[in-house]
Amino acid sequence: MESSALSKILRGKRKITPLMHSRLGKRLGLPESQINSYLSFAKVSESQDLGPPYTSMPTEIFEVISDWYHHAILELMKLQNFQNNPKWIAQKLDLSPNQARIAMERLVRVGLATDEGKLISPQNTSLNNDLKAGAYRQLQEQILELALRAVREIPIEHRDQSSMTMAVDSRRLPQARELIKRFRRQVCKLLQDSDHLDAVYQLSVSLYPLSQLTTKHPKLRKSGKRG
Repeated sequence: MESSALSKILRGKRKITPLMHSRLGKRLGLPESQINSYLSFAKVSESQDLGPPYTSMPTEIFEVISDWYHHAILELMKLQNFQNNPKWIAQKLDLSPNQARIAMERLVRVGLATDEGKLISPQNTSLNNDLKAGAYRQLQEQILELALRAVREIPIEHRDQSSMTMAVDSRRLPQARELIKRFRRQVCKLLQDSDHLDAVYQLSVSLYPLSQLTTKHPKLRKSGKRG
């Protein structure tokens, strides 16, 4: 395979065809059952309607607006009753008026919103999990803190937080991550496909190991740490 083609696949710019799935699986020494399982999963996934395509947010923009409330403000702009007023935004998101004002200025500066409080592009955006900077990790830490606060403060009828502990075949984690991504986008389509948007919600799905990872994982060979 050409390096340019592989690069596009890894960056999500090019889809892997069923034939390529099979060919790469065999070259990687995967058992036939695992290759067929992945092909079946891919076929079902592609048949699902996930709405308009997502646009990828450039890293240089994300690093400027990595705090959670920037993304929440962008979603607030989709609400029918949105007010382009720092005090109103601050009240809605439990921020200080100064935080809200500075956040709005940043969103305008990076080209995601206008001075009038309108979205430049109404499309949903996606972030790359492999962002090098600590900005992505910082955002995920903030989201987990918000989830903990929701457990403590938000009535159960206005939220859904659950978990599952399971023994797994870690070789299927790439498939699981793709399934989780499609689940998130399906939920987003369900809740946004309406003319009555009246609230901004955060969906956080966490999948992580509880057991000690073995040194078969390349990233753990030097550190010896848990994932």
